This record gives sequence, structure tokens and C-alpha cells, in this order.
Amino acid sequence: MDVNGNPLTDFVYVEYLGASAGTRIRTLLSNGDGTFSPRQGSGSEPKRVDAKRWRPMDANADGLSDLVHIGYFHSGTVTCLEIELLISTARSSVAPEPSVAA
Repeated sequence: MDVNGNPLTDFVYVEYLGASAGTRIRTLLSNGDGTFSPRQGSGSEPKRVDAKRWRPMDANADGLSDLVHIGYFHSGTVTCLEIELLISTARSSVAPEPSVAA
């Protein structure tokens, strides 16, 4: 997936840190020669403990791959679908979008 708009394939992975810490999203940017550099700067770190439900997609049609988390939460007897977006920016980072519950 390309997260910084330079048509090279970057590597993004979600790391599970444990129930109390949640997840960390790590980004390695392609140097174009088969090597990668860690993303510089800080992005939002979601507290999701379910690292397996993150999926890449271009959520805002800007040509960059974003990350989408689709999950469920329970409120009493009601089960709700929750969607969280991390939008890629040309600065090699992600910016959180408000969660959507349906």
C-alpha cells in the first residue's frame, strides 16, 4: 500500500501490544531500491486490541491507501457496528477520522 503518494509500495503493519496497551501501527516507507525506512513523526495510535480487523482501502478517493477497522461493540442488549478510519497523508502519517457507529 502507498501511504505517502510517491507510487512506491510501503509496508504497514498493525502490532498487538497487549490488552491494556492496544495496538500500534508501524509504517516502513519504501526507498525504491528494495529497502525501507521507518516513518518519521507521530500519528494517532488507536487503542483497538483486535489487530486482525484492520484493512487497507482508499477511503477518501485521494489515491493513497488508508486503514479501516471494522468491529462491533455491545451496549446493553444492543450490538453495534463500529468503523474507524486512519487516513493516509502525503506527510507519511495517518490522521484519525471520527469513529462511526451504526
